[in-house]
Formats: sequence, C-alpha cells, structure tokens
Amino acid sequence: MTNSSAASDGDRRSANRTTLRNLGIDESLCRDFAGTLITRDDTSDEYNENRVLSNPAFDPHPDLIAICTDQNDIRIALAVARATGLSPVCRSGGHSTAGYSSLDGVMVIDMKPMNGVQVFRAEKTAVIEAGAAFGKVNMLIGTASGHYLHVPGGACADVRVGGFMQGGGYGFTSRIFGMNIDSVRSFRMMLADGRTVTASRDRNYDLFWAVRGGTGNNFGVLLDVTYDLHSVNDLRGFSLTWDLDREDALTLIPEVLLTLQANYMLTAASSRFGYMLAFRKLNGKTLLLMRGVYFGPAKEASEWLSRLRAETGGALEFEMLQPYEAMERIIMEQYHIAPDVPRGAKEDKQSGYVDRMLSLADWRDIVAYIKRAGPILNFVVIEPYGGRIAAVPSADSAFVHRAAHMDFYVDVWWVEAAEKAAAVAWLDRFMTLMSPRFNGMAYQNYPRATFEDYPLRYWGTDTYTELCAIKKKYDPTDFFTFPQAIGRWPKFEPSEGIGDPKLTAAIRDPVIAVES
Repeated sequence: MTNSSAASDGDRRSANRTTLRNLGIDESLCRDFAGTLITRDDTSDEYNENRVLSNPAFDPHPDLIAICTDQNDIRIALAVARATGLSPVCRSGGHSTAGYSSLDGVMVIDMKPMNGVQVFRAEKTAVIEAGAAFGKVNMLIGTASGHYLHVPGGACADVRVGGFMQGGGYGFTSRIFGMNIDSVRSFRMMLADGRTVTASRDRNYDLFWAVRGGTGNNFGVLLDVTYDLHSVNDLRGFSLTWDLDREDALTLIPEVLLTLQANYMLTAASSRFGYMLAFRKLNGKTLLLMRGVYFGPAKEASEWLSRLRAETGGALEFEMLQPYEAMERIIMEQYHIAPDVPRGAKEDKQSGYVDRMLSLADWRDIVAYIKRAGPILNFVVIEPYGGRIAAVPSADSAFVHRAAHMDFYVDVWWVEAAEKAAAVAWLDRFMTLMSPRFNGMAYQNYPRATFEDYPLRYWGTDTYTELCAIKKKYDPTDFFTFPQAIGRWPKFEPSEGIGDPKLTAAIRDPVIAVES
C-alpha cells in the first residue's frame, strides 16, 4: 500500500529539486541546509502558506523561500542568492505595513524558527534571536528569577524582534524606558558575503548607529540582539475612556486632547507613565481609549491617575498590578484597544509626526473628521512621545524623531474588494487634513508604499546621507534591496551630516568581522 502523504512529500521534493536546477542552483550548495527550501513551483499548500504576509492586501510570489533554522542556514541562503542573482528579502514576522517582507521574484529569508531567548538574570540582559515574537519574549523575560524584567516591545504579541528593533521600536513603556533600540547593548548581523559581525558602541559603531532605526534588509541579516533589561516590579496598568457619541463631544474631546498634549506628552513633568490613545468603534459606540502603564509605588500611581482623571474627565475602566506580559494581554485581548478585524481583512495604514502644539481648533477638526461616517473598521491611534524617548539625543542612532510630541497614525481595513476604494479614500482624506499639522516625517516602522520621498520622511537629509555611506561600506553591491531601500532614492552630495566625530571616524574604519 502506498503512503499518499509520503508520496506527496516525495513529489514536492522532486519538484523543488527541478525548480532549484531551473533557478541555476547547484544542489550541492544546499546539501547542509537544515531548514526548508520552498520553490514557486511547489504544488503543496506549503508555498502559499509561507509566501503570504500578515496583511492579505499583499499577494507576493517569491521564487524561493528559505526557512532558516540557524546561522548556517542563513549563510547557505545568502550563497544561493549570490549564485542565482535572486535578491534576498529578510522576514522575521511579516508585519511590514508596505508588504516588504515578501515580494515577487525574490528569495525570502524566513527567520521565524530562529526565535531563541536567553535570559541572564544576574546581569539583567537577554540575547534574543531576530525571529522571536514579543509574546514569547515578554513571557520568558517577564518573571526571570522572581523579578519582573522587561524590554520595550510591540503591542501585538506576534510582532517579532528583527523588524521591530531595526525601525526603532515603540511600545507602551517607551516613554518610561525609551524606544526598543535604546535598550540594545549589541547585535550580530551576517553580511552579504557570509561574514558575521558584532556591532556595539565599541565595535563597528557605524553599523550599530545605522541599524537602530535604519530599518531591515539594508545592511545584512540580523541574527540576534543583546538587550539590557529593566526591572518593572511596580508597573501598573490602567484604562480610561471618553465617549465621542455624547452631544458635547466636539467641545469636550478636543479639550481633552489639548490637555493631554500639553501636560502628558513631550512637556510632561513625569516620565513614569506610558500609554497609547485610540479612537475606535466598540460595542456600537465611538470611543477615545487610553490604555497605559505607570511605573512607581501604588500610592504615587493612584495619586497620578486621580490627577489625570480630574484634568480630563476620563472614565476609569481598570487599574491593576500585573506582570507586563499578563497586563499587555489583558489590554490587547480583554479590553480590545485594537478592532476585532475579520479573518482575511486587508489593511492600509499611514503615520505622521506632530512636533508642535496643536490648537483647540486643530483638535476639533480632527475629532470632527473621526466622527463622520467612515469605514467601520477604521482605527486612529496616537503614540505619545516625550519622557525617555526625548531624553536620548537624536544623533545617537538613525532614529531621528526624538523631539516629536506624538506619532499619529490611521489604519483602515476592508474585506470585500468593492470596499477598498472607500476605505483608502477615507485614509487619504484624513492624511490631507493632517498634512499641515504633521512635520513631514513618518515612523519608519509604519512604511507606506506611496511614500516616494521616503528617505526624507523616515530620516531627513543628513541622516540619510550617513546611512548611504554606511550602506556602501557594509553592502557595497546593494545586495540587500527592496522598494524603499537605503540608496535607491537619489543620494545626496556629502555634507557635514549629523556632525558626530565618532560616527565619522567609524565610517572610515574597516569592517571588523567575527567569522567568515
């Protein structure tokens, strides 16, 4: 009797071998590959399951998917890319909002199996592989040795370290502990030629500077990150709500937002609290939600929350002391800061930075637009800056948005193709409304494919100039590329850049490789 499953697997492997040959790949090159190589001609469901991203608005068809289990697999995958001319695209979680984690005709280097988390309790550090999801990270570091340890991470549990860190990395606790990159002690990266480098403040400093905010798939394949961890024994979660459906909402809610911007963002007296604001429909009502955390003793936290409520009139949903991992799950799953999006819903998204005080009239226009009929699944979010984010100098990394009051972004979803035009139009009209209120820049972890001037939005002229120089040093052949890669937009003439002598000297130094 024939085992149909085994026969199917054998047929798939045979088809893959044929496709590998058609792609010009010497099978001996892949002999020691421990992971899984999936070609475009694969007739099983495995190809379709692995080519797609978290957002089904994108429908990529890469020629080859290399699911890597270890560093040697990545080295082999890069050798295959060099031999065939396939452009490699690194994917840790597949959450790129512009769909850049998987593209037509490329080789996807999938890092999800490389998700190890090592916690060194005495040193309060952790070594975390690029494919580790923050749900796992929070769980494993959260209660190490009976102490609550933490690194600022993504609000969604399935966002993974690799892409998140390289774009800066904002989370609920960023006002308290900084962006994710501010806790990075060092990282390891594999370059196009297979060499591995370690980057830190003392070694390959230019790469250390560039990767922290320069976004992924530009300089090499991020292998793992060593983080300094923070003790968070006194971290309390809270939630406040305001009703946008009440008759006086167009008077009350703008005043609330004006107060929050003036007293609880860049110019706030305390950096002990972190939070996000979201406008969304919930149980038939349109609400402004505040979900956040306070780092401090119980009495201090309660006094602070009472003062916040007195100033804004927010209704208290909950206040709790929990380990961060449990608290985030409660906020995201039980209290639903994000909409319950139907399976298969497609998404479009855009962000912009506000770096000045908005007026009451500005906030009235914004709230009025949100209240108008739009897509049922629209989602408007304010990520407040200030605190530890603003305390770090902008020249410390390629993340240049330290002086912003907030990142303001809008998400829309649609299920049926006929719904797309209205959803995207609502988003675009909102961005037109916000344009004079933005500073012209955007958070690089929320890319949008329509950004033709993406270097100016993500980095600005001086930082982009430095990034191009570092790209040329570590990836001189532009081996790593994608539609918004460093170097694809016109390069600028050399300038004084950010004026950091340490960075200038590091760019002139040779690459220090660990191994080849």
